[in-house]
Amino acid sequence: MKKLLTLLMMVVMLFSLAACGSEKEEKKETDTGSTENSAGDSKDNEGSEEKIPLRLYTYYADTDVAVVDQAVARLEEKFPIEIEIIHRVDATGVELKTMAAVGKLPDIYEVTGETIINTFLESGDIEPLEDVMEENGVMEKVNPTSLGSLVNADGHTYAMNFEPPRNFLIYYNQSVFDEYGVKLPTNYDELLEATKTFADNKIIPFALFAAQPWPGIQFYDTIASRYNPGGVKALMDGTADITDPGYVRAAEQVVELVNAGFIGKSSFATNASQAFELFKTGKAAMIGNGTWYLLDIAEYGEGYGYLDNPLAEPGKEAETLYVRSGGSSQGGWTVNPKGEHVDLAKKVAIEYCIERAVASVELFGTANPLTYEVTPKEARHPAAQKYSDEIGKFESTTYFPWNIPNPEIATALNDNHQALLSGGITVEEFIADMDKVIKANR
Repeated sequence: MKKLLTLLMMVVMLFSLAACGSEKEEKKETDTGSTENSAGDSKDNEGSEEKIPLRLYTYYADTDVAVVDQAVARLEEKFPIEIEIIHRVDATGVELKTMAAVGKLPDIYEVTGETIINTFLESGDIEPLEDVMEENGVMEKVNPTSLGSLVNADGHTYAMNFEPPRNFLIYYNQSVFDEYGVKLPTNYDELLEATKTFADNKIIPFALFAAQPWPGIQFYDTIASRYNPGGVKALMDGTADITDPGYVRAAEQVVELVNAGFIGKSSFATNASQAFELFKTGKAAMIGNGTWYLLDIAEYGEGYGYLDNPLAEPGKEAETLYVRSGGSSQGGWTVNPKGEHVDLAKKVAIEYCIERAVASVELFGTANPLTYEVTPKEARHPAAQKYSDEIGKFESTTYFPWNIPNPEIATALNDNHQALLSGGITVEEFIADMDKVIKANR
């Protein structure tokens, strides 16, 4: 009996120990799991938090691919975000309007002019940015000449674009000038003489891609701004009339050059790529394009550059050397006020503009629009370096045709200038019709 009792007590003790062990093991697993979860939460909070998705609508082709990729990569390092890039396929805003109409407007999107900004102001699809710009210290980071026309008529800033001023330049192929013994023209008279020499030798003096109206209009603006620094822009803001002597003389000089053989006979069927090839291969001596073309001639190599002031009045070359055709206007990147992360999107949008500027300088040697030093990875092409050195000397700029705020005036200028170039209308008819349209719509 005593042995049986002892045996029963041992069994009870074994069960008790097993239960305690099981309880302790269970508690250990629970505690360990809790500690691991806590550590995991802490780690996520410190650097592995869930990424916030943002949609970015921006031009994403050609050299912009590398620029956008670098900018986006750096943004995703700075912010807890994941950016989806949507390629901008048009500059008219049609696609953006469609997106807005169906409630699919991206968080950050690119607008290409004041007209689109005003359209979205009416629909409530654009957000003021000056509060975040002040917080970010934009005015201290960006050169004044690279800020563009930030402020809208209502006093707010809706879009940002920090890049060097974009001008219209007349580029030259040095080998063609050398082959025919022609000096680089420094004023209008010398340009006219060079035109005659090239035309006599079956060389296209100026590769105009008139399949698009804008290069011809910009050429007219360049001449007009030799007489009035405001160029076409002054016609829009009412500080000048197209009947003023300088604008009439500019139209006369366009016709005079065309009659001397300045542009090719097939110019109106020539697109940009075809004109580039004519210029690059020496079938054309000159071409007109924006400063973005500096990237192309860098690939062509040495022997390509741009003329200083080839449309200046003789004797007044120095006076108008830094009066430039083309320039900035309202436009750039803005924010959808109906998005889920508006405050974050505003901060990211500003940083995107800055990182774009940095990437453009580092990757392609474009002129630096920022107040602090950014070093190109490779030495700039001589023409690009020249332009970079000149930016701080600019006295005035005009703007490009796509920035003309009134669509009726823009359409009339497109049509009438094409007709002037082709000989379809006279200078008198061009001036009279444009005067009527401008005064009725500005």
